[in-house]
Amino acid sequence: MKKETPAEGLMHIAERLRPFARQVSKLKHDPANARKHGPKNSAAIRASLSEHGQVKPIVILKDGTVIAGNGTLDAAVNLGWSHLAVVEFAGDEQAARRFAIQDNRTAELAEWDDVELSRLLAEMRGEEEDSLRSLGFLDMDLEKLIAKPRISDSEFKSVSIDVECDYRCPSCSYEWKGTPK
Repeated sequence: MKKETPAEGLMHIAERLRPFARQVSKLKHDPANARKHGPKNSAAIRASLSEHGQVKPIVILKDGTVIAGNGTLDAAVNLGWSHLAVVEFAGDEQAARRFAIQDNRTAELAEWDDVELSRLLAEMRGEEEDSLRSLGFLDMDLEKLIAKPRISDSEFKSVSIDVECDYRCPSCSYEWKGTPK
């Protein structure tokens, strides 16, 4: 077996991140990681790393424990990578726990701009089939997203008139006059 040279071991890492590379064998999963990576998520991370390489660092503690990027570490091991770019967290253990949870939670709280996503996916449709699948969407979700672009909030005309309403939906606060159905 050919021995890997340092440059070869870093080729998958964006050039500007290479000075931050650490051996994967020196990194360890966070035993307190509350975020789980199922097969669909793991496959999407692997697909992204395979296509683009590593373009953002993972975050570790001084001892090499990964507090943001455990899924990336799994994918790197699966891809046979020897190095990953890392940034060392500077805070104490309590701050590290808070950061780990915030890093995952803030991603969950983000929302898609469905109109823009639909436009982008439609543009990409002509590419290879696997290219769209590697984005992590199910085929039926892709079809729905591409099929009918929605009106964006900025295109929706709002009217502000004072009309006394008889009913209000408890879920969405929509108000109307007339008879409830």
